[in-house]
Amino acid sequence: MLSSNISILSSDDCLNAAKSDLSNYDLSMNISGGTINAYSSEGDGFDSNGTLNISGGTVAVWTANKADNQPLDADGALSISGGTVLAAGASNGMGLSINAEQAYVTFSASGQLISKGDVLSIKSSDGG
Repeated sequence: MLSSNISILSSDDCLNAAKSDLSNYDLSMNISGGTINAYSSEGDGFDSNGTLNISGGTVAVWTANKADNQPLDADGALSISGGTVLAAGASNGMGLSINAEQAYVTFSASGQLISKGDVLSIKSSDGG
């Protein structure tokens, strides 16, 4: 994706880089510009059966809190080297192998949900 303004509301994966026969393919999802707003009620946000690279643009992707559905899911490397990315929802495995060239925040609260009106504070490691 080089440049576009895209809004996706899906009951399955919003974007998917896959092939029914996964042998002998070098799959990759590359986002380098544009604006993507994506929500999935039952699947992954972005699902690559290879690598997932975000190098630019503005991405907001979230998923329902369902087992085994992540906002960003890559079987290969997950790389964020530019742009603005917000990925929220279930996080089974997301970010465990993230390769980011910029600051990022991950949050995991197994069994805990943040509700409307709750406050989430992001602080430095020294509490400030």
